Amino acid sequence: RREGTCVATYPTLQPLQFVHAASAGSQTSVTTAGVTTTPGSLFVVLVFAFGNTIGATPVSDSKSNTWTAAITSQGTTKGWGAMYYAANALGGASHTFTFTASSSDFLLLCVYEIPGAKSSGVLGNTNFSTASGTTHDSGNITVGAEDPEILIGGCALSAVAEGAGVITRQFHALALRLASTASTEGACVGYRVAPAGTTDKFTVETGSVQNETILIAGFKA
Repeated sequence: RREGTCVATYPTLQPLQFVHAASAGSQTSVTTAGVTTTPGSLFVVLVFAFGNTIGATPVSDSKSNTWTAAITSQGTTKGWGAMYYAANALGGASHTFTFTASSSDFLLLCVYEIPGAKSSGVLGNTNFSTASGTTHDSGNITVGAEDPEILIGGCALSAVAEGAGVITRQFHALALRLASTASTEGACVGYRVAPAGTTDKFTVETGSVQNETILIAGFKA
């Protein structure tokens, strides 16, 4: 007699595309290079600024998508951050993304494209914190009971002394220490796919004590 087998099924997700742009100095906006994106994708944007709040509507793109805040401006001097997304978005060739700050600042823009994600009701739980130290911890979020989620985290990095930043949990690391000089805002960002019901957080270790913001959000796959 053949025993039955229970197999968990998950949606097929295309590989994530990641683009970024960092200001060379103090600027009011920064824009990515143009890339070819897939219509219907989920786009998740993390923005970071050194000295000022992020502003109410910081994200735009060349395809005129509507952007929704997952986490509005959080942080303090030397490390502000926010996260926005557009689900079932317009895409195509020469697609650019822009971060427009509330005032001239050192800026960083990180963009994830996730083809195959849900087209609506995509945002799960979110969390963030701002603390002075070498250990930065977003706090926990829990994936819903029905769908796996893509967890995306980011931590601002503002000083050369902080180094590249080290993600201390099982996240795929992208754009570790985008900043290249002391006057350019940086970040440590990463993602993972988490099964339904998982509780996790985003944590980063840095090389010196700085007051930074760290963010995490779950997006239904």
